[in-house]
Amino acid sequence: MNDFSLRTSPTFLDGVFMTASGIADAVLLYCGAACVHEHAMSTLRRHDPRGSLATPADNPRLITTFTDQSVAPMGTLPVIEKTARKIVERCRPGLLILAELSRITIAGEDLPGLADELRASIEVPVVAASFGHVERDSGDAATQVLADLASHLDVAGRADEAVAIIGYPWTRTGGEHEGDLRELARLCEGAGRAYAGSWLSGQTTAELARVAGASTLVATGAGRKAASIIASRTGATVHELPLPIGLGQTAEWVRQLAAGESEQAEKFVGAELAEATERMERVVTGRLAGRRAAIIASDDWLAGLARMFEEDFGIEVPVRLGRSRHGPDGADPDALDRDFDPSVRLLNERLGAELAGGGLDFIVGSSWERRALQGEVARVPFVELGYPSFRAHYLRPAPHLGFRGTVTWAERINGALPEI
Repeated sequence: MNDFSLRTSPTFLDGVFMTASGIADAVLLYCGAACVHEHAMSTLRRHDPRGSLATPADNPRLITTFTDQSVAPMGTLPVIEKTARKIVERCRPGLLILAELSRITIAGEDLPGLADELRASIEVPVVAASFGHVERDSGDAATQVLADLASHLDVAGRADEAVAIIGYPWTRTGGEHEGDLRELARLCEGAGRAYAGSWLSGQTTAELARVAGASTLVATGAGRKAASIIASRTGATVHELPLPIGLGQTAEWVRQLAAGESEQAEKFVGAELAEATERMERVVTGRLAGRRAAIIASDDWLAGLARMFEEDFGIEVPVRLGRSRHGPDGADPDALDRDFDPSVRLLNERLGAELAGGGLDFIVGSSWERRALQGEVARVPFVELGYPSFRAHYLRPAPHLGFRGTVTWAERINGALPEI
């Protein structure tokens, strides 16, 4: 029996928005109704107040045709094509992203085919985010846009000994991402490797082409397919690694990148572990150890966060819910009781049962999960992570990855917990 109650996992279109926000000169054109556009704009403005995707401008970066097949009986592609050509003529974006609202909106029409036609006649890279089927989620959108970009971008020549991160989970222009990107650069340097940059990082399309010329690609999350495509074009070496979350996983990440610089890497790792442990020791032993937490997070973050909480902070994680509409291989998408893409009902049931049983000291999740909590569960301390985050905004670099990111997490959890 299908569970049609409200879910909080980001949709395919949410993934398109997040990906477009991470490319500074990209314009996103999608076909959809005005009500959907207004809802999206409201979410983006609250989640990403420093970003430019949803900011009013003479040449906006987020454009909808305000049409679907109910008002375009001859099809929506002619409207999309006409609008796309006007955009290119008027503002010359570095990248044009075409997206469909759903398979129903543009049923039977070939959006990737239109992208091919436009690429042949305009001097701007064009990628298409084609929905495909209803179950697709935000991760599918990011995977598709990055892979299409990797296929059609004018990739620069290889840069010896440089490392590029492909698939960094960008969601907005915020201090957490600024801090993470700085930390990734620092970790690469600690491993004795030059850092070329990341997909995505708020850079321009030309800068992404330069980054793609790195000799080593670290593929993670939604960037795995794109990294494989880039490597087939440049001959780069690809390492598939999880995000460096927590002390142990970060140490492993640095060591795998070291490639002949193991002595330097070991010195770096040893010094970083000692510094992070010393900074956190009293907070961990006095405030965090022995606590119980629930995590609702994307696949990029879920396993790494749980490992960090348990290994570095001594926090038990009895509830782990994935913000994915697919779930692990073999998972039943129709199951009412599951550990991925939870409905509001299931979310509150799972958290409520844990609160009544062993207890919960805090919950990690997005603003959508926070707003969905009901009853006693809504009173549990909450730490925001991911898209969207309406309360947690960082006005300065605040890494959540790497050695320094582990310290940030200790600070955030400590600050969310009530006084003893």
